[in-house]
Amino acid sequence: MRLLLTIVALTALVGATTAFGDQSISRAQRFAQAQVAYQTGQYGAAKHHLRILKRSSRDADELKHLQAAFGTALAASPWSFGLNASFLPSTNINKTSSNEVFHTPLGTFQITDGGAEKSVVGLRLGARATHETMLPNGVALSYGLEINRSQFSAKRLNRTDGSVSLSWG
Repeated sequence: MRLLLTIVALTALVGATTAFGDQSISRAQRFAQAQVAYQTGQYGAAKHHLRILKRSSRDADELKHLQAAFGTALAASPWSFGLNASFLPSTNINKTSSNEVFHTPLGTFQITDGGAEKSVVGLRLGARATHETMLPNGVALSYGLEINRSQFSAKRLNRTDGSVSLSWG
């Protein structure tokens, strides 16, 4: 019922035009897209459209209703997950040099037994999880964790990276 009242109120308030890709759609059309997305279980798309509407809102009442609608969509799907994979080409995994003498401000250095260049392709695999919640003041708080593993045939190049993210808006 609360969502229905929010939809009715927003439909009455929304009116100007918003840019979307190469075409221009009205705010009412964008809100209608958010509604359809929410009703069909595409909560990510609904949140996307509502975020755009919130950012361009110039009316305090409209913003309040948009935040309520966003909160409803967010409560339906607060988690997002992702996987990534990429190839990591390296043309010099032995970190060798074709030069035998280096002139630097600290002096001249001669390299002996520099090794041979070797090219390989590594693989990076990763995963992320993000949780988003609404704060009492209507601001969305998002926090997440990401971990990536890079794997090469040369073990010294293998590594695992992690990151933590926090954003609001």
